Amino acid sequence: IAALALCAFRLVRPAVGAEPPVEQRARAAFFAVALLLGTSAYAAFLVLVSYPTQPWYYVSFLGLAAVLIESSLALELRDRLGARALRLGIVVIGFALAAAGIWQQSNLRMTNLDLVARTLAEQARADDLILVAPWYLGISFDNYYSGGTPWLSVPDVSDRRLTRYDLVKAQMLRPDAVRPVADRVSQTLSTGGRVWVVGSLPLLDGNPTPRAAPVAPDSPLGWSESAYQQLWSREIAHRLQQHASRLTQVPIATPVAVSRYESPPLLLFEAEP
Repeated sequence: IAALALCAFRLVRPAVGAEPPVEQRARAAFFAVALLLGTSAYAAFLVLVSYPTQPWYYVSFLGLAAVLIESSLALELRDRLGARALRLGIVVIGFALAAAGIWQQSNLRMTNLDLVARTLAEQARADDLILVAPWYLGISFDNYYSGGTPWLSVPDVSDRRLTRYDLVKAQMLRPDAVRPVADRVSQTLSTGGRVWVVGSLPLLDGNPTPRAAPVAPDSPLGWSESAYQQLWSREIAHRLQQHASRLTQVPIATPVAVSRYESPPLLLFEAEP
């Protein structure tokens, strides 16, 4: 707001003794229009794609805004010693206010999947099955896991190296997309194997029959990946509750706090022998 106000002020009243008024007005107009258009266009983009945003979605916009705001303020502050001292003071105060958060983040573990993978490599058997839910946790898990127990994601995707939303979209176009995974759960538990779950599943009292996921996009769910993920996860949870008689949460010791974005629990489901 301050940057736009300064641009508007210089459009009406260029500074005396600085560069020619026409150049001042041109620069002020450019910075104001770019800032307004950049902000409006990015907001429209977020509304159009309708993603549930995360903090890092705004990094690119902040980079654009920072350059334009700094340039706009420079129209007024220019190269005076007092103005330079004021700007430096603002930076120092801002850093001091952010120091505690920066220190906390610098000591934050970004994932616990390396520890989960190590635990599974040590404890899981060849006749067990590992499930990773939601599917995108499988990218990190695939990077760390080197054990011999077979594992699947929910839903299972063919490429575990990247965040392949196109493959998840293909699953949304299939009826019974997670039926093969659910059948593997039933088979594993019925033959004496155990099922390990990396992540959380909606386990419900009474284990009601889950609603089948409709075929996209001709359904009330549209293209909502999170809505489909909830239905898929419930279908897997239903099979586990049908065939497993014991549930154990396996402790994963972490020396420091772990980011909430990648700190899944490890669950073990077993059937009666």
